[in-house]
Amino acid sequence: MDDAKARADSEMAGLIPIGTLWLLLKAVKNHLLNFDQFLSTFEGIVQAGFYLKEEIYLKAVRKARELSRD
Repeated sequence: MDDAKARADSEMAGLIPIGTLWLLLKAVKNHLLNFDQFLSTFEGIVQAGFYLKEEIYLKAVRKARELSRD
């Protein structure tokens, strides 16, 4: 599904949209994934066609590393 359309539709329905990256980072924060597991999963979905800008990719990796240290 187109992310922009899905976000707009969920907001119109009064929901708060969350995405795949948010879920992965939340899993790291809650110690459901360690940093290596996050990185492996993240790389896997990128290789499968999950698209995001390079700066967002790098920011997510830095955030996951930070969260894994908490």
